[in-house]
Amino acid sequence: MERDFPSYRLSPAARRLRLLRSRADTPASIHSPQQQLGVIADVLQSAGIAVVFDIHPGSCAVGVQLRRAGFTGRIITFEPNPAVWEQLRYCSMTDEQWYISRSAIRLREEVSFAPGEIPIIGTSLAASLEVFCDENEPVAVWLSQPQECSLLEAIAPCAAVRVVSIACAISDTEDRTCSIEQTLGTLRELRWEILAVHSRTVEQSSGQAIADVIAVRMP
Repeated sequence: MERDFPSYRLSPAARRLRLLRSRADTPASIHSPQQQLGVIADVLQSAGIAVVFDIHPGSCAVGVQLRRAGFTGRIITFEPNPAVWEQLRYCSMTDEQWYISRSAIRLREEVSFAPGEIPIIGTSLAASLEVFCDENEPVAVWLSQPQECSLLEAIAPCAAVRVVSIACAISDTEDRTCSIEQTLGTLRELRWEILAVHSRTVEQSSGQAIADVIAVRMP
């Protein structure tokens, strides 16, 4: 039975999100791209997300997926890889609300160098929030590469961040530091609600098995 929230009016998407959050702690599995888009659309709408930070995606897939899910807010993509940046520039060319940066998001301010390329300026999420967001705007963060999981503990406590989508390795057989078990444990410790897990295989990474975890923190 649907729970009653008499203090304020809920949209249908928000009611579905509330029902998901009221169920057992076990995350729901998503078996198709269409299901994943549906969850993303509900979560972004229900959390009132105004800006999505897409951090080092490796392609334009995340931005395209967000638009297919119906997200119309700002997308801020940080991609230091020159070849991927060109692909992103082409994908975002006609989208006035999709910004791309050659900077790299890091835990500390630093400068890194790509072989044969100009220096890439490192920036923090906090500094980027000041540049790209208005005060109190709800933010979502996409970490679509498992190696970026190290940013989670710095991003998750940020009050503006209401939704996170984190890619993590399903297996630790290659001694990876960012496994799905560790990621789920970190999210639960920080009191995030785990909504769904979507498994995928990355062909360009020798068939690496990855789980995308979608989690939310409602006010």
